[in-house]
Amino acid sequence: MRSALLTAVLAIAAAPRAEAQTADDDFGPRPQAGDPCADAMLGAIAAPVRDSGFDRGHGACLEGGLALRGRAAALSGGPVTDDTTTISGELELRWLYLADLELTVGARAVDHRLAGDSAVVDDDTQFGPVYLAAAAGRATRAFDRPLRLSWSLRLDLPWTTTGDDGAPTLAASPQVAAALRLGPHLAGHARIGALLWLANPPGGVDTRRALALAADMTWAPWSRLAGAIGVEAQSGWHGFEIDHLLARGGLRVPIAGSVRLELAGAAPLVGRESELTDLVVELSLIAGR
Repeated sequence: MRSALLTAVLAIAAAPRAEAQTADDDFGPRPQAGDPCADAMLGAIAAPVRDSGFDRGHGACLEGGLALRGRAAALSGGPVTDDTTTISGELELRWLYLADLELTVGARAVDHRLAGDSAVVDDDTQFGPVYLAAAAGRATRAFDRPLRLSWSLRLDLPWTTTGDDGAPTLAASPQVAAALRLGPHLAGHARIGALLWLANPPGGVDTRRALALAADMTWAPWSRLAGAIGVEAQSGWHGFEIDHLLARGGLRVPIAGSVRLELAGAAPLVGRESELTDLVVELSLIAGR
């Protein structure tokens, strides 16, 4: 009797261990407790301001998969400017290699701009650019909590935009991002990045550059909904002045499995670019992790 009881106790104690081992074998090592990248619902949500999207922030959590995005940007006209609406669509593919390297290829499939007033409307449709990106990540600790870091670089390729008009344009965006789990349902994100732009029109080379700093927080109190808020400051694109200080936010809803829907918005509050864009709204369908 004692022997049978001892055998049953040992079997029960060994069962969870065997189940955990099976899970590790099937899906790789489980994320560290408190890892900010363990839950895809806690990733940063940040819409880009520029039409090409090359200022899109890359988070500290690497992932593979497919993303389809639709974006709309609006500017209310004034005494010297027309009402302007830009609608664009984007396709992006990401490959995750050994959990530490992410490779991306993407394209702005279409960009349609409407400018004018109720009497006169001018529209223009462009395609491109095509872009390539790479990111590497690392897991470490800070404040006795797991911390994720990533280094990324995006390149918008020249001669891939129909609106170049014979002036090839190259754009690059190197970034460093960090993510820290602040609580069971809360994660903080920070990013520093540079925007580098070069065009070669017939009249000579034109360059621009800027530095951007951003901070965001994502809260996922329920498994079916997450919300995010954040701020970003950028300077240098228009010279020695603030390009923009913007507020942004978003919602994330899982649909099925690894597929999720994201709605993001951003509004420049002050700076030169607050005169160029009033509001940006982006809807994304993302599959993968």
